[in-house]
Amino acid sequence: MKQYKLTGWTALRRAFAYLDAVVKRDISRVDGVERNESRARRLMRSCARLQATQSAVSVIKADLVANEAAPISVDTVSSYINALKRLFAIEDTSAWRPNLRCKTPIRTGDI
Repeated sequence: MKQYKLTGWTALRRAFAYLDAVVKRDISRVDGVERNESRARRLMRSCARLQATQSAVSVIKADLVANEAAPISVDTVSSYINALKRLFAIEDTSAWRPNLRCKTPIRTGDI
């Protein structure tokens, strides 16, 4: 299989095209529930802001409410998150929290 190297602008356009496909079509098709495109886009933006942190659904909801005029429930946020997980657009990862009081674990890690 031949590998193609993308220029910066081409790669960026493809990333935006992927995001558009997810929020416009795929998020509603994954389980047959009609979802709001702008709300899905804001949710993905919120997840990007909160990446590598241990954020509960209530924290994501609070971030969405700060940027949205319409009220949103925790169940709705959970529904959107579950749909995005089924699409492999987002995934849970462990937050990185080293013990900064003791420098030994950081110095003795794999190289």
